[in-house]
Amino acid sequence: MNNQDFFSPKEQNIQNLLVLTSFRLESMFDKLVFKPLEISSACFRILFILDRLAPVSPMEIVELLGIGKSNLTQRLNFLNRTGLVEKGLGDQKDRRKITLNLTTLGRKKVKETLVILEEMNGQIEKHFTKEEKQEFFRLMKKITSVVENGLINPRHCLNLDKKKN
Repeated sequence: MNNQDFFSPKEQNIQNLLVLTSFRLESMFDKLVFKPLEISSACFRILFILDRLAPVSPMEIVELLGIGKSNLTQRLNFLNRTGLVEKGLGDQKDRRKITLNLTTLGRKKVKETLVILEEMNGQIEKHFTKEEKQEFFRLMKKITSVVENGLINPRHCLNLDKKKN
């Protein structure tokens, strides 16, 4: 079954297509990439951020990923137990503030994962022309801009603004 079969003609829109495709992609990547490497996609997102931006505070990760503190704590506990992430003091004056860094094993895990993801990317991209890839990137940048710049008002979509009146 393809995405078009899943939705009625009235439901065939950008949002539904993105949501369903993201679910399918995440499931595929979990099964083919992350599970064999003994991590989840959620944990990899944290490792990737640390690889690019470390040291960072847990709150910075919460903000970047848009996840809850308890969800992050659970993931960090796992990553710490498995030796992929280490906690450090972010401020000598305030010992409550911590920063997160990758361990050597964590850096190795990120590199290993990125190699596999790059191989998968090659398998996907070979089905598209250069022009199709450029158009895809243009459209994804536009969607990302709409989302990141707050141009979507969820309260309006859920009619919450109207219910107040």
